[in-house]
Amino acid sequence: MALVKCKECKKEVSNSAKVCPHCGIKNPAVTAKDYILGAIGLIVIIFAIKSCTGGDEKPIESKSASSKVEEVKPREIGEAKPYTIISGDMKSKARKETFFVAAPTAETKGDRAATARKAASDIFDKTGIPVVTVFVEHDKLFAGKGSNLAKATYFSDACNFSGKDCNGIVWDISASNVTVTEKEWGVYRDWVKNRSRYLDKNGDLNEEKLKAFLAKKYGVKPDDIHLPYPSIDYVAVYPYESKQDKQAEIDKASAKKAVIEARIKKLESQFSAWDGSHRALERAIKTSMNDPDSYEHVETTYRDLGDSLIVSTTFRGKNGFGGVVKNTVVAQVDLDGNILNIISE
Repeated sequence: MALVKCKECKKEVSNSAKVCPHCGIKNPAVTAKDYILGAIGLIVIIFAIKSCTGGDEKPIESKSASSKVEEVKPREIGEAKPYTIISGDMKSKARKETFFVAAPTAETKGDRAATARKAASDIFDKTGIPVVTVFVEHDKLFAGKGSNLAKATYFSDACNFSGKDCNGIVWDISASNVTVTEKEWGVYRDWVKNRSRYLDKNGDLNEEKLKAFLAKKYGVKPDDIHLPYPSIDYVAVYPYESKQDKQAEIDKASAKKAVIEARIKKLESQFSAWDGSHRALERAIKTSMNDPDSYEHVETTYRDLGDSLIVSTTFRGKNGFGGVVKNTVVAQVDLDGNILNIISE
């Protein structure tokens, strides 16, 4: 009896063994038939490779064609449900603003994501706020308490929160797929409504007493009182309905970005690149001074109101008695840099 190596585990076995005692494979010994089949298989593989690489141009064309095929992601966005705005500053002049909306009929991850996206898009259309973040709640009573169902942030110019980091991202959407029963929402609603009754003199909540109250109302044990926090199970949601939808959003963001960049350039042209002073306001200040030659710029800041700027310039200069004093002038200027009015001096 000769010993050979098992073709599977490589341990020694009898050449007549039907089963390898080490790994259990049947007919573990390598036979002449195995060698022949292996050789034939190798020849077939070599022939196939040569057939595929026979022409110089074909693989290049194939690679080029495949590189043009964009991965089509499955649609995750569902159907936007009716919503009402709970909170958020529709008159904000800031670059970014957060809103809460209530959408009690948005019950799936896809529908919650779609509702958040629709609300953010609608709010942007009404306000023009460049970055709009929307949280979807089941009830207006729950706003800001950690029970939100979805979150969508719309970067209208694809330039992130800063307005300068233009990374091409238009939508950032995540949502929860957790199912919350109406009874669970009812418990949570009663928790929120009755919470103030169980605060001690320091404002700390006595959870045990509140749970006992709710347990009695719902006929359960206090340990069975649980609050829904679906936001804990957030998952990212692909934000587009289709390939065409994605391209339309990107084109819209690109156009918005071009407008914003032109506006920024226009505003920057009002200020000195040397010391940051506002050219028109500085000229006005010097004109009103007793000794314009004593003018020394200290600092200039501004606040963007959207259709105009509030510019504040701090400077030093000689007063009517020859003493050097520091003063600040605040003015409102238009987007071309013209002074509309002096607010304070």
